[in-house]
Amino acid sequence: MIFLRDDIVAIQRGVFNKLLKKIGHNLLTGQSVMNVSFPVCVFTNMTMLHRNALELRFIPILLDEVQKTLDEPVDMMGRVVGLVAGFQCYNLEQTKPFNPIWGETLNVDIEGLDFSLEQVMHHPPISMF
Repeated sequence: MIFLRDDIVAIQRGVFNKLLKKIGHNLLTGQSVMNVSFPVCVFTNMTMLHRNALELRFIPILLDEVQKTLDEPVDMMGRVVGLVAGFQCYNLEQTKPFNPIWGETLNVDIEGLDFSLEQVMHHPPISMF
């Protein structure tokens, strides 16, 4: 992977050093390492639902490809499986999204298709769309 945002890489390196120092301090003073919080500066301004909506933006294109194979059920099934398995790879970023709260919803229109997303579980984070 090639990271294109050097500013984000610099922030993440600084955070890594701070986390190591905090963990070391907690170990030396007998405190739990579970109390070390993750710094907010490595997060993006989106929640996971927003990130999922960005991933869905290619679905209309991929559905057009599925529609071309309606006469060949095996090929169509392969394209549907590829669509479901592959759409999450389109939105790789170096920043971490916030975990949405339970019950958060998001409605988006993507090239004429309406998508509704909902956070159905907080820990572990599970979203439905």
